[in-house]
Amino acid sequence: MDPLQDDNVVVFSPHQDDETIGLGVHIHSWTQHTNVHVDYTTNGAPSHLLHPHRYPQAGCSTFLEYAERRREDAKGAMRFFGLQEDDLIFSNFEDLTLVDTLEALAGFITKVMADLRPTHVFFPALEGAHPDHDATALAGWYALQALNFQGTCAEYATYTLIEGALVCNAFESPHTGIIRMLTEEERRMKCAALALYTLQQEDLWMQQYMKELKQESYRPFSLHLEERIRQQQ
Repeated sequence: MDPLQDDNVVVFSPHQDDETIGLGVHIHSWTQHTNVHVDYTTNGAPSHLLHPHRYPQAGCSTFLEYAERRREDAKGAMRFFGLQEDDLIFSNFEDLTLVDTLEALAGFITKVMADLRPTHVFFPALEGAHPDHDATALAGWYALQALNFQGTCAEYATYTLIEGALVCNAFESPHTGIIRMLTEEERRMKCAALALYTLQQEDLWMQQYMKELKQESYRPFSLHLEERIRQQQ
């Protein structure tokens, strides 16, 4: 399941940091021997913020300025892992809107995959961690069906709540996928990359995550995916 020499990998990330949270160390490793692209399915900025103080605190007067800041943060973090700007794809879907734009999102993902012709694709896990994560996974599933994708498709863990506690880089349901326990050097590298996401440093969950991170996990789109998709519909 792990990409091999000269494979073509596409990681779909709902927000500008999810790819690092879920697969940062893997991405760094893959860039040594494969082609890697990261596709961001939102611009990282909702126009109707739940916390309206965030924009002025970040020095931004509009959500579009905030979105541009998130884009620049992502470019810096991905350069840290060895990717160039041409390896990144940014969508214009607003943060927290993907559930309402599912058909358009599926079309966008289908076009990206048709253009890049990946051998491996990675989507966030469909486990209720965040509505944009679930929508990206669901739209990805539709794209896979539309393209009759014959490559390797996996879902990666980011964060979720289990019995009220934040759990990082682990799936809510049991799995037999790949779990990479991070070395101290890999952990420091990942924390350094996450620190480049300047707009997220005030989030308490990010601070907790950086203290607790110890592994990265991904698994095949499971046999139970269709059942989970029906539950989401």
